[in-house]
Amino acid sequence: MKHFLRLTDYTKADIYEIFHITDEILEGHYQNLLQGKSVVLFFPESSIRTRVTFEKGIALLGGQPILFPSSALDKKEDLQDVIGYLNNWANLLVVRHRDMAALEKIAASASVPVINALTDANHPCEMAADLYALSKIRNDFTMDHFLFCGVTGNIGLAWKEASEVMGFSLEQCCIPGYEMNGVPSHHCIRDAIRGKDIICTDSLPADLLSASRGCTVDLAAMKLANEGAILNPCPPFYRGEEVSNDVIDSDYFVGYEFKKHLLTVQQAIGHMTGRDRALEPMIRRFMENWLDFTRPIEEGVQTVKSCLAHGKRVFVLSNYQKESFATVESRFDFFGLFEGKVVSAREGLLKPNADIYEFLTNTYRVEPSRTLFIDDTPANIEGAMYVGWQGFCFNRPGKLAAFVGD
Repeated sequence: MKHFLRLTDYTKADIYEIFHITDEILEGHYQNLLQGKSVVLFFPESSIRTRVTFEKGIALLGGQPILFPSSALDKKEDLQDVIGYLNNWANLLVVRHRDMAALEKIAASASVPVINALTDANHPCEMAADLYALSKIRNDFTMDHFLFCGVTGNIGLAWKEASEVMGFSLEQCCIPGYEMNGVPSHHCIRDAIRGKDIICTDSLPADLLSASRGCTVDLAAMKLANEGAILNPCPPFYRGEEVSNDVIDSDYFVGYEFKKHLLTVQQAIGHMTGRDRALEPMIRRFMENWLDFTRPIEEGVQTVKSCLAHGKRVFVLSNYQKESFATVESRFDFFGLFEGKVVSAREGLLKPNADIYEFLTNTYRVEPSRTLFIDDTPANIEGAMYVGWQGFCFNRPGKLAAFVGD
């Protein structure tokens, strides 16, 4: 178990491991990771994106989100005692609170992982999601030149944390007197933006708007950045203040696309914080040698051959990692027996969602009522039956042979 309070509590390799887990979640792994578990969240009413993605992400992994306002942590009762009771029932705590010291006290008292969903000092979940998004569109974002436009605050400090962990260069554009310690600064956007690849912003305090006009990112300024530069403003952003209307409506803007990754990256963070760190070397060895432990289920292979002998059409429908499936497909000859293969990572679809079953139905023109789906997970069987297929749960030796017969 390890809390997620700051990016600087983790190594560069750890951040890449979060990216890897995110990819695995998108490919169908960890479907029931939080089954039977409760996640207690503390969020203010004003939170939209982070709260929605945490609540939905927990539910998608089978967990139960239990929500309280952040103000519940500001009562007279000592935080040590609040968390002492929650340790009895919660499996994970997600806290959005202005005071970093409060999160540190919560973490010190918690026997379950604590995830920082934003403080006045940083915003590590959003940073991890933005870095993951960058990894998908840049050859190596750690070689890019970053510019943060805004006064010192939680978003700027979060980008500073990210630069320290990942090793990329970061500079700041702001009015004098609001610079971050240790970060090269500029006071004019047209000077600051030259030679930059990734432009990030934060909203401005109302009393600094007028003085900050020279740091506004507009379309003319973006054209001075490096070729292929992108604009990633932190939401909520305000058109006509830290960013102009024309730049948000341009191809430089990537904000909406970047934030779609927030849900899955937060799921990955939840998984990583809950892992038993003592078991990680063993898990790593297994992942490096997983193919040595992979064997065909002979009962299943014989069933496929029996179905073919009786003139039945047989297909693969699997939640599987793209590269891993290609490996087992090339290693085991029986994959050549199937008429077609629908793999979650290849199609961007996932059991037990209806669309993956419908994809096979439409692609191979099968009749739903005459289609039998065999799987070892009841939820996947239910998904198949929802679209009109028949289903059979194969979860112990001999059960499939007894069902299919000769």
